[in-house]
Amino acid sequence: MGASGEPREVTTSWFAPDGSDWVLTFRLKRINGRTECVGMAIVSFTDREPLRAQTLRALRFASEFDRARHAEDDRRDRLIDLARRMGGRIPELEAATPLLASGKPRQRRSYTIKDYERAAAVYSGLCGAGSEAPTRDTAEALGLRPHQAAKLIERCRLKGYLPPTDPGVARGATDEKEEGTP
Repeated sequence: MGASGEPREVTTSWFAPDGSDWVLTFRLKRINGRTECVGMAIVSFTDREPLRAQTLRALRFASEFDRARHAEDDRRDRLIDLARRMGGRIPELEAATPLLASGKPRQRRSYTIKDYERAAAVYSGLCGAGSEAPTRDTAEALGLRPHQAAKLIERCRLKGYLPPTDPGVARGATDEKEEGTP
């Protein structure tokens, strides 16, 4: 969603069982803390194919909608990652990617493997860059509150995405303990 709360669009291609090709465009808007589909367009890829009822019945809305949303998230994540690697940021994209875009308001989201990998990569990168407060900076980068980021980083350590550490000592995946230290 845009910063102004305006709907945004995600697009994907759909290959119907009858062999026809379609472009699906979903309009998404944030309503009561949930991302909802508020509109959809189905257009023939060649602009010559009529939309028949049989074709429309074959459309699995939920799976195509999820596929379009995840493809959009993957593209956005790749752009953010590329900008970070080049030493920059794209605040507009980062603001549009809250890590906790859960289904229901006030419900804690179950993290995915991708979430843990992303959080661990951000945290490790900040540790490697010499951040004095990598947990706070990770929270800012992921759009979380500091205590949420701290819990997420702790879970990353428990799941093995980050190495164990001593309380109060930041240690990313690239940091190694010095010999003779506990």
